[in-house]
Amino acid sequence: HLLRLFRELGVATQPTEMSMSVRCDGCGLEYAGARGARGLFAQPRSLARGRYLRMLVEVKKFHLEARRLLASGDDRVTLGEFLRAGRYSPYFVQHFMVPFVSCVWSSSQEQSLRYPARYLFVFLDNHGMLTVQGSHRWRTVTGGSRTYVEKAVKGVTSVRLTTPVRAIARHSDGVVVHDDDGGSE
Repeated sequence: HLLRLFRELGVATQPTEMSMSVRCDGCGLEYAGARGARGLFAQPRSLARGRYLRMLVEVKKFHLEARRLLASGDDRVTLGEFLRAGRYSPYFVQHFMVPFVSCVWSSSQEQSLRYPARYLFVFLDNHGMLTVQGSHRWRTVTGGSRTYVEKAVKGVTSVRLTTPVRAIARHSDGVVVHDDDGGSE
């Protein structure tokens, strides 16, 4: 849908690389996820870190169990509950899962762990991030997000500020927005 909007607005995109790196000042760990073994073992001493090597094994376990939860359709479990039930190590949670989710959602550790697991996993699966290899081709807006925001705003004919929306009803010929005061447009 977003790419369709960009096409309608005439917004150019270009290929980009999606990557994440982690640095822990507490234990000195550093790694990068998008560079394969070169990034995962950017610090040769990581090969001697048992907890780090176990974390990498837990990443594979996480991918498998996340796919199982997706297949089950259960949307009542938070990420924190999922991780506790799966008995993931605190090291995995602190050095992989929380940085990963925080990076994707720009959220705090607490928010990340309260997020509904299934919805997170749907997003990760749709973006090729529930696998160690073969991730999605990522794109970025040429000129930055300001480019499409400026073009989208040109098509906006009216704006309502401080008007809480109560409901949105979609119809074949448009959308009706119902506000908190009982009005609708």
